[in-house]
Amino acid sequence: MGYIEKLERLQHSLKKYEEMGIPVFIINWRNGHPQRINDYLFDKYGYLVSNIDWLMEKRIPFNYKDTNSFIFSDLYLKYPELIVYGNMGPRFDDHATILGHKIIAESIYNYIKNKISL
Repeated sequence: MGYIEKLERLQHSLKKYEEMGIPVFIINWRNGHPQRINDYLFDKYGYLVSNIDWLMEKRIPFNYKDTNSFIFSDLYLKYPELIVYGNMGPRFDDHATILGHKIIAESIYNYIKNKISL
């Protein structure tokens, strides 16, 4: 329950920025950690974003090759070259590689370019 409360507080604080005319966008890195030990899912926080419509509507879509997703882990699970773990990192390292950062940056740029008229 604590995770929902954290996300509700996040939503509340971000809505204040929108009320001031500042656009809000969210990067949804993963929905739960894709790594497991004995079927224990490490990070359940991400799944809860789907319970709050306002946060879901603020997510930036990621695009790489033939995959489009609002959750970056969907891309890196299919294309391990997007994270350090897929190349040379320790077991639970899912930090983006240079290519992963490029995909994130391009996705953010394209989203803002298409969403906001300057």
